[in-house]
Amino acid sequence: MPAVSASLDVADVRRVLARLDVVDAVAALPADALTAVGDGVNDVLVVDPPQAGAERFALKVGTFSTAANLRAGVAAARALRAYTTLPVPDVLGFDAGDEDRPPAVALTYCPGAPLASGFDDTENLADPARVSLLGAVVAALDALPADAATGYGTIQRVDANDDGPHLAADFDHFDEWLVD
Repeated sequence: MPAVSASLDVADVRRVLARLDVVDAVAALPADALTAVGDGVNDVLVVDPPQAGAERFALKVGTFSTAANLRAGVAAARALRAYTTLPVPDVLGFDAGDEDRPPAVALTYCPGAPLASGFDDTENLADPARVSLLGAVVAALDALPADAATGYGTIQRVDANDDGPHLAADFDHFDEWLVD
């Protein structure tokens, strides 16, 4: 099978798409319908399904990210889409993966430059050793007690009653209710 990125071939992408259930006749998806984009940490592809009326979408495969990282990204995208006017892609499908397969998310296509293109040093962003080190730093920061940064920890609704703003979720758990 021809490679579509440094770590995925067409068969790999078809298996991911089959789990997400976002393309009809995924087994017949031609290799030229897949375009690798960006120089980021994970594999990101633009998918142009050949079926009439099918819309282009983006596929992000968590090659170096955990399911929790992608789940948090899905939750953030859904929150931003729901509560802001920012042009945020809609989540079409999410799969947490397992030991044998990476997590993946399919999103509506938003034209523009890949996010990584805004960084001067994309080579270091894709270096697995540096990504692993960054992940360790993020994990260490995540281990800080919740009250260590007073004022950062809850999401509050914009509506209020006599008692003040309503608590919507703890920061550490909001991604779960937005993804599922």
